[in-house]
Amino acid sequence: MGTCVFCGAEPEHRHPGHSTQETTQLHDAVQAESAKSTTLLTEFLPTITDLSTQFDELRNNREALLRQADRLDADITTAEDQLSPLRTHMDELLAARSAVERELELHSRINEMQERRSKLDSEGAVKVARPAEHIPTRVLNAL
Repeated sequence: MGTCVFCGAEPEHRHPGHSTQETTQLHDAVQAESAKSTTLLTEFLPTITDLSTQFDELRNNREALLRQADRLDADITTAEDQLSPLRTHMDELLAARSAVERELELHSRINEMQERRSKLDSEGAVKVARPAEHIPTRVLNAL
């Protein structure tokens, strides 16, 4: 007999019935740990079941959300396709609007200049006779 496998005591330091006592204590410890493990497993199994159920629900929700996202992407693509010609038409209208605004500004400036000229003519500051090389009215109106 060598050193005790349970406590590490040499044979001369062991008490009578030492092996039996250590074996019984080991057996009791193993049974206690086994009972504790069984209890923990029993408590843990419902948690595993709940988590599995939650996982299935989340997976189903994810799949539904992915399908909904695909439908929404298709709706967005359809809307963009419908808006594309309208954007082109809007760009054309904006360009025409800008041209009209520029022309209105030119007409306003021409009218302002003509009013100043009339005022100066009426005050006698400028000769009433037109110069030989004047700009025809139709050219001014075209501007």
